[in-house]
Amino acid sequence: MQTVEEQLYDRTCGVYLIGCCMHNPNLRQSDKYSLTAEDFNDRLHNLIFKAIFDRGQQNGFSQAITPANLDRYLKSYAVYPYYQANQGLEFTKQCWQRVADENIIIKNDDIVDVEHSQFPYYYNLLKVFTTLRNLYRKGIDIKDYYNVNDPLNNSEQFDQLVKLTPQQILSEVRARIEKVEEESVGKKNGDAHYVNYQLKELIASLQKHPEVGRPLNGKILNDITRGARMGKFYIYSAPSGEGKTRFLISNACARCFPHLDDKCNLVFGGAPEANETHLRKAVYIATEQQLDEIQTLILAYVSGVKENRILDGADAFTQEEAHRIELATRIIDQYHENLIVDCITDPNTELLKNRLNRYIADGAEFIFYDYIFTSPSLINKFASSGVREDVVLMMRSNTLKEIAAEHNVFIMSATQLNDNWSNNITGPRNQNCIRGSKAIADKVDVGLIGIKARPEELNKASAAWSYAREHYDFVKELPEYIRKYGPNQVVDIYKNRRGQYSAVKLFRYFDYATCRGYDLFRTDCSYGIEDTESSYEYLKHTVSEKDWEAQHDN
Repeated sequence: MQTVEEQLYDRTCGVYLIGCCMHNPNLRQSDKYSLTAEDFNDRLHNLIFKAIFDRGQQNGFSQAITPANLDRYLKSYAVYPYYQANQGLEFTKQCWQRVADENIIIKNDDIVDVEHSQFPYYYNLLKVFTTLRNLYRKGIDIKDYYNVNDPLNNSEQFDQLVKLTPQQILSEVRARIEKVEEESVGKKNGDAHYVNYQLKELIASLQKHPEVGRPLNGKILNDITRGARMGKFYIYSAPSGEGKTRFLISNACARCFPHLDDKCNLVFGGAPEANETHLRKAVYIATEQQLDEIQTLILAYVSGVKENRILDGADAFTQEEAHRIELATRIIDQYHENLIVDCITDPNTELLKNRLNRYIADGAEFIFYDYIFTSPSLINKFASSGVREDVVLMMRSNTLKEIAAEHNVFIMSATQLNDNWSNNITGPRNQNCIRGSKAIADKVDVGLIGIKARPEELNKASAAWSYAREHYDFVKELPEYIRKYGPNQVVDIYKNRRGQYSAVKLFRYFDYATCRGYDLFRTDCSYGIEDTESSYEYLKHTVSEKDWEAQHDN
């Protein structure tokens, strides 16, 4: 007997849309149509859809994927016996032929005009059923749209369903919830409450699910910010050429991959006793770099081999470097589904929203956007209206903030600094140093400014460094070369919503060649040292895996 969720899926849609994606795998990358694996709520359909995407990546989504081609591709994977037992080849032939019969949209095995095919109809219906399944999982009554327990009326309900869109359903559901809310708690007249309103419930909620996130790549940084919190938007700003990309890569890798320590043991990012269950899916949006530039940085992080050595090529590797590269390649391959790199050279708002919505629907919890700038399309769009650059940059930061809050995901982005940051090398740096100024910083939850440490600032912080080197156990455990050379990077935390500290300076050693960072100590803006907690332990003991899942789901 089928479950409710299984009944909330139309297999005819699956057949047709899989056939379309086989003829034109690039539909998976479409900015207008956002197909995800979740849409195909059948194990065989889901498997085949994912395989089409994976196979398409290998040829740049430029060639049709025939049933025979897909069969050969799947033979090397563990899922092939299931695929074979369920007549996967015969099914893909059916999907292929179903679309091929529509000669109007086929030309040289390419779908040239989906708008004049049945694609929009089946696409919308598929997304409607996805919407209904998601609502059902959240405990929302969907019987007004489709009552799986009333088969006599299903045909009539289906006729009504095909006339709707996911947006219409969600709007109606949202309106119903708001009406109930108004009637129940008087929200109609505003949100004014006495200060003790649901205070006990708040305390109980925080006791069960503390306001902490997954660890960022830094012991003290976690102590300051309470980690990478879901629904929040962080911005890291730096001068041109001083490691914005490498900082974001460092944090993305810590969430997605283990790395090799000095003895080639696997180390998982986060808490000291972390393992692969602590890894999460992420997306890295690159607006300037190509895929191979990101790949060498990731390889450097995981292997611990400096990027410049990787760029020299295998012939130049030492025996140890070659071994590390080989191990790192295996690690990245094993956990490759944890990180998608999307290179968008000219992102407009709608394209960005569609891409991120698709990835989030596929399970991405962490988004790294490198970086906020005025793209040619944005400049052209607003040139005639006289809109200033800072307003354009603010709109992009607002979009990222809204996506983080709406989908309860963590987003970190980066920006350039303006010329103000260099006017006072040893003073506090804040939002006035950011290109776009307060317009961008207003919406962020955590604002960071990182620069390579200048001699003037290191001199002022020398007493603090001496204290940390003598008293902090985690500093004593660092490699000798770090303790010898000391900090080479300083990060000003100028904004920190619900974090423990703001207006502080974090001194770090950042290995720009491997993207690995090591927090050393923090000071106030007058360079007086501030003691830090063992923040990795703090995050580990306050949030269990079970608690994390509950926090994320809610």
